[in-house]
Amino acid sequence: MGGPNLEVFKFGFYMFFPIYAMFKFGDPEWYDNYVQPYKDVLYPPYESTNKAPRNPTELKEAVEKIRSDIREKAARRKQLGVSDQIEVNSGEASNTVGSGAGVGAVQREMDRAGAGAGAGWVGSTIKSGERLV
Repeated sequence: MGGPNLEVFKFGFYMFFPIYAMFKFGDPEWYDNYVQPYKDVLYPPYESTNKAPRNPTELKEAVEKIRSDIREKAARRKQLGVSDQIEVNSGEASNTVGSGAGVGAVQREMDRAGAGAGAGWVGSTIKSGERLV
């Protein structure tokens, strides 16, 4: 054991170290000099962030925009001939999408989790046999 002098030192250290840290880093001048410059580097400007709708009309506009984006993506997939279902072939894996059991296993896992066939990159793939560019 260290004795009473060690206990007095530990008590003093445990009591005054947090006070010193608050005194040093809680100073508004230190904050302005060392923290504020990195705020612009680490976080995007507020104007460029997504903002939640604040009233029912903005909410309806946001929902309509999301639905139109979904319709556009579906039209592009249909135009490109992209299938909404994954075909699992029993052959070797190659550079084609939809071949190999790994993709099917991921799809089964997503279905089990409730994600459905249209969730993520697995849900909409190019027809089996077509190569990715």
